[in-house]
Amino acid sequence: MAVDGGHRDGGCDWDGRWNHVRKFLERPGPFTHPDFEPSTEFHIIVCGLDSIIARRWMNGMLISLLSYEDGVLDPSSIIPLIDGGTEGFKGNARVILPGMNACIDCTLELYPPQENCSACSQVPQDLQFPPSAKLQEILEYLTENASLQMKSPAITTTLEGKNKTLYLQSVKSIEERTRPNLCKTLKELGLSDGQELAVADVTTPQTVLFKLNFTA
Repeated sequence: MAVDGGHRDGGCDWDGRWNHVRKFLERPGPFTHPDFEPSTEFHIIVCGLDSIIARRWMNGMLISLLSYEDGVLDPSSIIPLIDGGTEGFKGNARVILPGMNACIDCTLELYPPQENCSACSQVPQDLQFPPSAKLQEILEYLTENASLQMKSPAITTTLEGKNKTLYLQSVKSIEERTRPNLCKTLKELGLSDGQELAVADVTTPQTVLFKLNFTA
């Protein structure tokens, strides 16, 4: 993005067009960190999207950019997200610090604690199902659970050291091949207690991990 504030012949720029943007990029504010150096880089992301899926994708992307060393979050890898939206004449805005406070996925269902959020906790989410449950039930849980709200989850796992696709909806040929798995029980699929399932979905750019906990 050009922020020189100049006029370009034959273009759509005009003098002072970027003045407000330059205030974000090139002027330190009263609440900035002492080490902040104004520049033409975007130090924050302002998110005013109409789509929950797009919000979750942006949220997941910022989380995927976080760096950890020995389990400790590197603060320099945090890109703050300002999320805002309107409903009629009402509006709201909030600041999200990925990895530090509750993210968009954390607050899908009545603001649950951050550690229960599969998007930013980096800890596999528990799935409580009996061995007799069918894969279809797992799929329904992923799409209907208010804290997940996935759209077309692809479920994979590792069996006998090999990656196995249990169900994938987005590719027709693979969907047809894996569709019979939906009618099989978790036991019939060779899954065991403590098995990790990797789930990819359009709502997040990164794979979300779940751990099966078999119930009686």
